[in-house]
Amino acid sequence: MILGMSMFIWRTHPFTKILKHPSFRLHPHVFFLRSKSTFQRPSVHDYLYGDHPVRNALQAGKRSFECLFAQSSKQLNEYQTLLNLLKLNIPCRLTGKHELNELTNSRPHNGIVLKASPLEPPVISEIDHVAQGHLSPSTKGDVSSSEGTSKTSPPLYIYCDGISDPQNLGAIIRSSYFLGVHGILLSKKHNSVLSPVVSKASAGALELMNIYRIQNPIQFLKDCSLKDWKVFATAPMGSMSNENQTSLLTMPESLAVKPKIVVFGGEHGLRTNMIRQCEYILTLPHGDRFVDSLNVSVAAGIILHSMKDYSLKITSNSQSKL
Repeated sequence: MILGMSMFIWRTHPFTKILKHPSFRLHPHVFFLRSKSTFQRPSVHDYLYGDHPVRNALQAGKRSFECLFAQSSKQLNEYQTLLNLLKLNIPCRLTGKHELNELTNSRPHNGIVLKASPLEPPVISEIDHVAQGHLSPSTKGDVSSSEGTSKTSPPLYIYCDGISDPQNLGAIIRSSYFLGVHGILLSKKHNSVLSPVVSKASAGALELMNIYRIQNPIQFLKDCSLKDWKVFATAPMGSMSNENQTSLLTMPESLAVKPKIVVFGGEHGLRTNMIRQCEYILTLPHGDRFVDSLNVSVAAGIILHSMKDYSLKITSNSQSKL
């Protein structure tokens, strides 16, 4: 009996700690659902933080909004003016720094937080569902700012596979939007969730970028190749034996003028079954045996800039000859 009682006390001792833990008092439902498993409970709402993510989210209008929190009266007045211009009726609250820290887990909120619905990109099964406007010069209609910088260049999309670091994913989205990439494709799993951390790391570009979920990435890329899209895997120089391995310095003009999808992998590189769907292996021709690769977000910025610049030059030269 004594043994049973001692075991009972030992088992409930962690529960006693839970009751005393400060996180339990603030978010008890979240605290009990935390575990070491990879399962992620769908978020009911996001707390976007930082000036750029909040402003871009409000202007993009892809989310629904519940409340805006500001640390100072000046910030509150500025955002109320913006809300009036956007004709948005959102409750605003003057809130202390401590509460903002609690809402954002002490991340750099810069005194502004927006409670909003999670971002839910549309799910597509074919590239034609989003690329018709880019493939047809006669297509008319509104064009987002990320598309407006690249009207004369071939369509360029990127597919992210296994990028679990939200900082890397956010940096890739930021570079993509800045460089005029037409859209970002993500699988329904394997990547980091599109959280407020990703939005902050992207400097708010997440709120503006064209982002799509892919139901079946393998089949999707296979269909893209059949429709004459050129699909590139990215890898360190010399890491793969492929007759179609090319660098940005040696890419033939015939590839530069084609619509393209560039596939970026995570910390451990691309999965083998993804590489098999890529007709070409794209490499950066630098490094040595000690440092043979770059952080994926840095590599993405270099590759996308070079590819966009090169494609634009080739396209412009072709048009000038007509």
